[in-house]
Amino acid sequence: MNWISVFLIIVATPSFSDTTRTDNIKNFNAAQTCFKSASLFGQKRITCAQDSLNAGLLIFEDSNPNIIFLTHNLAMSHPRLSEKRYEFLQRALKLSEELHGDESIELIDLLMDLANEEHENRYINKNYKRASNIYAHKVGRESLAYAEFCLQISEEAVSYLNTKGRLRTSSKYALVASEIFVKQSGRSSDGYGKANLRLAKNQMAIKKNRKAIPYLKNALDNPTVSKFARGFLVTVYDRLNEPALAMSYSVSVDPQISANKNTSYEVLFKNLPGGIGRSGWAEVVYTITKLGFTDDVQVVDGSGRGAKQALLKAVSEWRFTPAYIDGKAVDTTGVVAKYRWNVHTR
Repeated sequence: MNWISVFLIIVATPSFSDTTRTDNIKNFNAAQTCFKSASLFGQKRITCAQDSLNAGLLIFEDSNPNIIFLTHNLAMSHPRLSEKRYEFLQRALKLSEELHGDESIELIDLLMDLANEEHENRYINKNYKRASNIYAHKVGRESLAYAEFCLQISEEAVSYLNTKGRLRTSSKYALVASEIFVKQSGRSSDGYGKANLRLAKNQMAIKKNRKAIPYLKNALDNPTVSKFARGFLVTVYDRLNEPALAMSYSVSVDPQISANKNTSYEVLFKNLPGGIGRSGWAEVVYTITKLGFTDDVQVVDGSGRGAKQALLKAVSEWRFTPAYIDGKAVDTTGVVAKYRWNVHTR
């Protein structure tokens, strides 16, 4: 190659490169606009997220934080518990580890998202444990901030599936949170009440209703959480066929609520069925009575008999603070519950 040829390439390259980069940026901006305007779920959001990542890879270095962010966006565009979501989350975590290090606080959100996608206990414990260790090192194991994080883990662990492994993991972190809250803030604190509610709900999910009672009574000391604890106690004593005790914990009408002309219903207890095969869905319609119970629960459709019956049974146990019109509790008809799951395998 002679000197003139080299010179022409050096001169020509910036012009070509600038044009290509401009086109890449335009494509990236268009994909990002598409992503932001797409609904939270669906093929359009996945396609736009993939286009954003493809264009981003032409603009940014692999180690750029933007690539991690775009990979994470693509992961979260795919359905819950799907193979693709898990695959891209793993990729984003690896990139983040390379950029920030294995013990960086920057890893926590990705570790939590990965743990939430797992359905086998060994994986759940590994990712949640790693996230909690990193956070504990940052804020201290006896701090209220760490207690709040443990409470977050306990809630997220069962937010979509309540398999036995997830329930055990949830209870483990809720118990840690409860111990810190009672030591640092006392029995009447919001955190102590919420942690005990989670412990109670986990016991109820595995039909250990009597074991849930002490946790629910622990939650009665907090004025914000107590009405939910009372609603759970009604459900527990109903299940134990002790109507007198159930009635004694019936949620009384809040004067502030009854004084309002229009108040929508509020959830007190809402469990979801767990462990119903690998995938499926079910939908029911029901009425919330003026006493806060569900009534006239009817199956609309579903992927199978087991799924329909499981959701039907779960909804029949739900409890609510009823809606109020002109200060009087009223029935709310036509309420719909839809439950969909798709557990991936690896």
